[in-house]
Amino acid sequence: MSILIIILFLLTLPVILFTLKKIKKKEDINFFDINILATFLYFVFIPTFYYSIGEKYAIELLEDGIPTYIIVDIYIYIIYFINRIASKSNKYRYSLFNISYQLRQLYNKINSFKSCYLYLIAFILALNLYSNLSYANLQGKNLSNADMEAVYTEQVSNTDRINNKLKGIYNFFLIPSLLYGIIIIKKSAQKFYRNIGWSIIGCSSLILLLGSRRPMIAALIFVLLFLYSISREKIKKKTILKLILIFSLIIGVFFPAYQVYRLVKEYSLLNETNVDFMSVIYNSKELISNYEVFQEAQESNSKRSLNLFSALDKAVKNETYDGWVVWKCITNFMPGAPSLDNNVEYQLANKYAHHGADIADSILMYGVADFNFLGCIFSLFYIWLFYKLNQLFIITFKRYNIYYIFTIYFLYQLYNISISLEFSPFWSIKNLSSTIFYSIIIAILFYSLSKQKSKNIL
Repeated sequence: MSILIIILFLLTLPVILFTLKKIKKKEDINFFDINILATFLYFVFIPTFYYSIGEKYAIELLEDGIPTYIIVDIYIYIIYFINRIASKSNKYRYSLFNISYQLRQLYNKINSFKSCYLYLIAFILALNLYSNLSYANLQGKNLSNADMEAVYTEQVSNTDRINNKLKGIYNFFLIPSLLYGIIIIKKSAQKFYRNIGWSIIGCSSLILLLGSRRPMIAALIFVLLFLYSISREKIKKKTILKLILIFSLIIGVFFPAYQVYRLVKEYSLLNETNVDFMSVIYNSKELISNYEVFQEAQESNSKRSLNLFSALDKAVKNETYDGWVVWKCITNFMPGAPSLDNNVEYQLANKYAHHGADIADSILMYGVADFNFLGCIFSLFYIWLFYKLNQLFIITFKRYNIYYIFTIYFLYQLYNISISLEFSPFWSIKNLSSTIFYSIIIAILFYSLSKQKSKNIL
């Protein structure tokens, strides 16, 4: 193992230990802590781990990617020093950056919840679940990889546009519903509503399990962060050890099985005319029972994890865009898909994909693609921009009790930025324009319900 790689790995450990001590001391976890841990996990620990066990792809990446490793180390220390400085400010302790504090405040302030709100959330989750179970190749034609490029410029029908807007509303409710389910179970005195709370948690979890891997992992960690924030004084060492064991099983067993399901689903939709949920589950079950296929899925899973480092490494080694990336991210708010020449995500994928696995976006990669080495500093601009946009939304909607749904949603968006892995600033900024539409519709809907007489369940 290269001595230089060992040194670069060891240099990050003091920062990680400082962050982990907060959990041991049961202190608040903030935006910067999450960003440090996520960056260390995917850009340092996972590549170094696979390198140490002799994984060929990891060896090729790290031995030829020392400058990239150095940039990651510098980025981690920049965030660390900002964290130390900001943590000393009283104003910071009560800001959106202190995610644990914000989640705890939400939990303490939600003391009333009408039953009609609960039924609405359950109905929307049911629609969301149905949309996740009813995928199909409705056009009845085979789609080649070349055809998939047309997705960026394809004109969609009015029905597709309506369905996409509805899915946006469904997704808006997903994480708030999950947390409200937990709050109802903890605070409601009535068994009937607690059971509905469990149903909401189960339905939300199933929707996340059927979706993409990154949102599933992000949601799981966010829920754990919420539980830590509201009951950190009660957490014991045994609980932490149990969580470590559960995470090990998820990574070692569930993820490879999920990868088989994901690949079967994508292949079926591309190449078959009769596709439904049960056929995909049946085919996935058949393949998972095959040990060689399961091993291949594990290898694919590791390559997907390593591809974050790979994409960043390609950004370091390619010519820089000198501001074009951030300009396109900020200015492309027009509805519909942009042309291939204007789609920054497609342009980056065209350069950085096809190296071991699919493209893996991150805020750090976008910054480096624009300004190379200086990108590890400039990438903080994306974080600042999202912080300000989400702060604006929260200030707008947090006055009324039901509008904590909005606060939870935007806190979750801010949390997603702090993870900043497999994350495209381009689409996230673009989607914020759609969020304005969703927010207005949902605000009107709940305002109308607030005028109705309904039993209070908390």
